[in-house]
Amino acid sequence: MNTTKAALLAAATFLAMGSAQAQAQSYVGFAAGQSKLDASCAGTTSCDTSGTGFRLYGGYGLGGGWALELGYADLGEAKATADGIAIKLKGTALQFGGAY
Repeated sequence: MNTTKAALLAAATFLAMGSAQAQAQSYVGFAAGQSKLDASCAGTTSCDTSGTGFRLYGGYGLGGGWALELGYADLGEAKATADGIAIKLKGTALQFGGAY
């Protein structure tokens, strides 16, 4: 997954380094905060469903308020222990879409 993060960082840097006119049309953003996995902890001896997540995204404005966006999101992780077995769930997403 480090390759994906590096590729997205390179794409975001490329968007940010455009010409003065392109800079008005391209954008890069970052968001971070607490994440919480909606999961049942029934039958576990310990359970932590909260963590820290982040999103890195970039876009290009097409005019009229419309844009295309590409992004990567790390949705955090949840940890649980049941019968001496440790379980870790991590969520990630690669995003592509339109924005208005």
